[in-house]
Amino acid sequence: MEFQTLYAKVEANQGRSSSQVIALLRQARTSRVADSTQSEVATKWGVHALEVHRAALGDEIWSVYEQVLLAALGQNDQALADQCADALDARFDGSARVRRLLAMRDEASGEYADAEEVYGSMLEDNPANALAFKRRVAILRAQASDDTLRECDVCRILTSCSTKGRA
Repeated sequence: MEFQTLYAKVEANQGRSSSQVIALLRQARTSRVADSTQSEVATKWGVHALEVHRAALGDEIWSVYEQVLLAALGQNDQALADQCADALDARFDGSARVRRLLAMRDEASGEYADAEEVYGSMLEDNPANALAFKRRVAILRAQASDDTLRECDVCRILTSCSTKGRA
């Protein structure tokens, strides 16, 4: 079913159908939906699913928590992000994925040193961890001026890689 059609059905029945809400969240996660729409769906219907359709989610509950966490970070809803992060941390304490999500939460709240510490630790454990490396670059970009970024070798390399193929 097309995303917009499913979204309209969920809206029309106010999320009473757990299967429709879950399908909508899956589609928002996996299809090419605009970030703002994905965030809206994740915060509105993800929270609804966690509160009302919790049992129907099964193990997918953890994917929904992650989806809502990321959307909450994008919408600067620190309280919702904290709730989701705490649930994921309680279930998957110490996992690399949850550590990265917790560090992203730290970044969103301006706790760059804490986030940097986590990413540094992750890169010590696995120097090829591209996601941790990219998040470290994001911290540098958030804290640095344009002049500083131009002088940064790592950022220069990434910038040249990301502009290849563009004309």
